Amino acid sequence: MFRQFDIEMDYDRLKKMVYKTPALNYFICMAFEASLSVYKTILISEDESGEIILGVFHRKSGNLQIALNPDYDFEADTNKVLFTSLRSYLTQMDYKTLIIPKTLFMKIEKGIPYRQARTGAEIEKLVRREPYALSRLKGGAKGCVPLEEIRCEKLEADDLNQVEALYKLVFKGHPSEDYMRTKLDMKRGRAYGIWIDGKLVSVAQTDFFDEVIVGVATLPDYQGCGFSRFCLQTLINSILPEPYVFYLQVENPIAINLYHTLGFERVDQILHVTN
Repeated sequence: MFRQFDIEMDYDRLKKMVYKTPALNYFICMAFEASLSVYKTILISEDESGEIILGVFHRKSGNLQIALNPDYDFEADTNKVLFTSLRSYLTQMDYKTLIIPKTLFMKIEKGIPYRQARTGAEIEKLVRREPYALSRLKGGAKGCVPLEEIRCEKLEADDLNQVEALYKLVFKGHPSEDYMRTKLDMKRGRAYGIWIDGKLVSVAQTDFFDEVIVGVATLPDYQGCGFSRFCLQTLINSILPEPYVFYLQVENPIAINLYHTLGFERVDQILHVTN
């Protein structure tokens, strides 16, 4: 049911399958942009027509990731051959943590030995698609300024060094300047930022052809003013006329509440299952 991935024969087909759901497979998609160098083993499963329906990605770190073709017909697989094979493989596999969407894990959980299933990032989908009226910024917090004193505009490649500097102050891990530059050059995503007196204080971006919202962040001294909301609203409004569906991964409870007020709803969740 599974075979070794052949980079010459399978690369384009597997990439196409993974990119169908980039929010669920965000870090796998990022690995494709880095030529899959983080993986020591990749296995694939195909249906009778030769279409890839599932990929198992074993990272050099020891973690395991699984991507399922969203077009796979569960009901047609009356004998559950795919999931039976996957269960058997996972039972024999030596890995540290299985990183998997909850909806998929629930289908294979029975019969898999594991110690703990910890919830990770939520997968959110924008379900309200009308353009957003840009919200007024809050007052009273350190770094807050009147709305008319800020500049919110699309970012270019020359701004990315400031974006990376901002991310270093907010995130434990973040995409490199080179990664973001390639994304903009390929028009795979876009970025908006808020400037105050020539200083970049807030950022919101998209990736994977505007389907996934990423990198929403505000400098610590300017948090609590509503800058992230304003920047994200500007970004969404710039894309809403186009026929995109927006997703994001988010784990911070404060950020989750923000996204829910903007019309996002949880559609899945990432689990970290320890072996």
